[in-house]
Amino acid sequence: LRLLRDGAHGLEFVNELVRGQVYTATPKSLRKSLHGSIANLLLADPADADELETAWHCVRSGRVEEARPRIISGAQACIERGALHEAELGLSSALKLLDGDFRIRALLLLSEVLQGQARWQESLNALELMDFPEVPSGPSNYFREKRTVLTTAARVKLGSIPTSDLSGTALDLCRALRGTTDPRTISLAARACANMASITRDQVLAVTLLEDFARFSIESWPMYESGLLLLSRALLHFCCCDYAHGLEALNHASRVLQLDTSPSQLAGDILVGYGVIHAATGRYQAGIEHLLRAVALAKRMGNDWLLILTAGNLAICFGRTGDYRAQVEWGTLTVQRGHPENPYLRVQGLYSVAHGHARLGHTTEAVDALTALAAEPLEFAPAYVDQARHLYCAEVFELLGRRGDAIRHGRRGVTGKHLHLHSTNFAGLYARWLARTATITRDQNAMTKIATLASEIERYDRVDQDEILRALSELHEISTRT
Repeated sequence: LRLLRDGAHGLEFVNELVRGQVYTATPKSLRKSLHGSIANLLLADPADADELETAWHCVRSGRVEEARPRIISGAQACIERGALHEAELGLSSALKLLDGDFRIRALLLLSEVLQGQARWQESLNALELMDFPEVPSGPSNYFREKRTVLTTAARVKLGSIPTSDLSGTALDLCRALRGTTDPRTISLAARACANMASITRDQVLAVTLLEDFARFSIESWPMYESGLLLLSRALLHFCCCDYAHGLEALNHASRVLQLDTSPSQLAGDILVGYGVIHAATGRYQAGIEHLLRAVALAKRMGNDWLLILTAGNLAICFGRTGDYRAQVEWGTLTVQRGHPENPYLRVQGLYSVAHGHARLGHTTEAVDALTALAAEPLEFAPAYVDQARHLYCAEVFELLGRRGDAIRHGRRGVTGKHLHLHSTNFAGLYARWLARTATITRDQNAMTKIATLASEIERYDRVDQDEILRALSELHEISTRT
């Protein structure tokens, strides 16, 4: 029976079953000695060693003190190269071995890893396990600041902070971290604040944040933190419809991270950024090319969250180019892989499936997707998600010629708790259904609302600009007839 074979790094077992059997059959004292010898070899050549692997051998050989700092640094390295599952496994399995500062650092990193996988509630649960002395400065203050950033980021994604409070929350976070010098905390805060601005496309907030982040000189920062801050700047420029400076920030981040040679979650986010900005300027094919690169990277890293995020954007891009079969395909992937803590992506995916089928003449499939979209449980989702759901349903029902259903959803998207636009990401559809339902809702301010959107037309992408101008013309025509 053949037990060993030549591998990339020398002899290795033929399969894991054989390896496990041999390992358990080896006396414990010999196993401990072997682990110690391997740890010594790895410690002697740290440049090529995986620190989590080194830590594991240290633990197995009874050298827990040597393992602790390597668990932290090894998990950090995993995050930066996009190996989030590996980092999660290493941290969660090591928690019982850690105490004091090491345990707090591990929980902060675990929370960061879980957020990288869009597991927001689990991220909060990890942060709640933290316990440290009440001292005004030193490591405890750093821990508290980073926990504040991660807690805020998770609460935003879970919809615990109303959209009307996002601007104040972002500014409060900036003020709370005014004296912070740690690049990791600053870059994570920048990402959280940029996400808050992007939800509502708040240009005033975005400009304020850009001015605040400009004070940081990243030349001496580590590569990962520099890239994360630059990506946040790109998102803020996108919120301002300043696509040229957004691309400039992405190009800078690409150079810093050596994008083509260093696969990571951050590299994937940058590729998605390129895709979204190109799509916003009507360069859908260029956007699709970058998004497909992000898909390949997500599959290579086994990163489901990056894959879902990219699939949702690809579905929209293919819909805009008229490739409705591809829109259905990528929308279906978004729905199938969607995460319950990220309801908007599922809403976006169901819309893409319904829209693609409607354009292809597949009425039954389109209605099935719309039925699922209308039934989505969004009671605890942010208001903009529910508003988007109704505006999307209205659009596709109109495509299907079901005007009654279209008007019903259109009304729900612009009245009641959705009387005002929650996010300018849907400004075009909001304007369309304000105009279409104005005579039914008797909204005396409909013309004023659409005129306000039109007065800020540069804020929106080309599709929304066309929708707003068309709605203004339509409502003006209705008012002259009456």
